[in-house]
Amino acid sequence: NIELHPIILNYARLLSIQFYTCFWALMRKESNLATITLSLREQEVLKWIAKGYTQNDIAERLNLSSHTVDGYIRVIKNKLDTKNITATVILAIKMGLINI
Repeated sequence: NIELHPIILNYARLLSIQFYTCFWALMRKESNLATITLSLREQEVLKWIAKGYTQNDIAERLNLSSHTVDGYIRVIKNKLDTKNITATVILAIKMGLINI
């Protein structure tokens, strides 16, 4: 029979609480991401970005203003809760929202 020191037990409890708190926060975020959908235009804009086109190139191709394309990009980043376009493209591909 091994007796554990009360301080070690307290640390173990704190670590387990922290683990479960982080785990459930990630699970909630992942389940929220599962319900995200992109409009056809958002998918189209993101596909062109994933192929390396600039906002101006995309605007010209889709007969939109550069400001409109920028608006689509902001909406997509908000939906996916990403900070930059690279992370946005990677997450969208990983989630199956776009195929390139």
